[in-house]
Amino acid sequence: MGDAAFYQNGTWAWTDPQNAGMDADKVGMIPVYMGLRNEQKQGLATGTTQYWYLNKKADSKNIKATKKFLNWTIASEQGKNTIAQDMGSTTPFKTFNKVKTDNPLVSAMRKDFDAKYEHVGWSFALAPSEPWKDDLGAMLEYAAAGWDGAGRESIRPISIG
Repeated sequence: MGDAAFYQNGTWAWTDPQNAGMDADKVGMIPVYMGLRNEQKQGLATGTTQYWYLNKKADSKNIKATKKFLNWTIASEQGKNTIAQDMGSTTPFKTFNKVKTDNPLVSAMRKDFDAKYEHVGWSFALAPSEPWKDDLGAMLEYAAAGWDGAGRESIRPISIG
């Protein structure tokens, strides 16, 4: 498009710039640098905040169907192609090692991994709940701008300590 932009996101977000008309050969990924020592050896932040769960209290028929679906997703050619090509996603499963994708962000991630950089795991999964993060954001907004709380009925008092 002729302009430079930084868009902090992950491989899953390729459809956003793609839908905006961005060409695959015009995008890439770089680590988020913070000015730390030896940071030039750092690769991309990697990880996930999403997990697959199976409710052990569910009906046995549903448990069986869920296991069958998850197996299809990561083991069948159709399931792998749905994840990698149709959705443009990547996975940590070995069954995807040879799966091709046209997502340029996945290609950039794989190139980064092949370069043997030290990858930084993210800890989003260790952060408290989404409502806690929303409340923290509201408190920061209030502290920064003297916001009066209008329009945020979900904010509730919290105790720290």
